Amino acid sequence: MQFSMVRDFPEFTVFDFETTGLGPNAQITEIGAVRVDHGEFLNPFSTLINPGIPIPFPVQQLTGITDRMVSKAPAIEEVMPAFLDYLGDTPIIAHNAAFDCTYLYRDAARLGRTVPNTVVDTMRLARKVWPKLPSYKLVFLTDYHGIAQENAHRAWCDAKATAKLYLMMHP
Repeated sequence: MQFSMVRDFPEFTVFDFETTGLGPNAQITEIGAVRVDHGEFLNPFSTLINPGIPIPFPVQQLTGITDRMVSKAPAIEEVMPAFLDYLGDTPIIAHNAAFDCTYLYRDAARLGRTVPNTVVDTMRLARKVWPKLPSYKLVFLTDYHGIAQENAHRAWCDAKATAKLYLMMHP
């Protein structure tokens, strides 16, 4: 997985996943994304996903996503093709991108697809832009920089907050 530190993209897509956990067997429960073109937020992508496994209670507490909420949601096999088409060839941006890209690449590969997009990690970028902060978690960075985050640990809200953070770091 190769990440770019390039920060000069007029158009890009910011995304975030919520999952059933942190390990390699975790499944995606929510995708949130926004296309940004010259600073304007366009075409949001947001959906719950039925992970096919129970969501552990601590994850439900953190995200607010329950088994009941995802019970009638589409499976990742139904959603991922549309999400990959949504990404197109734009650079993709995520906070702690290694985490989200692990699941993106895995689930795309299960469908016989690849994700050749340039990836920018706002966590890595923030460490370079603001090297002396005590934390680089998204919640800390948004609070520190006064970026309103309606519902942390929900994919759409985290994607919007990450986009705002990226634009703040973008000259």
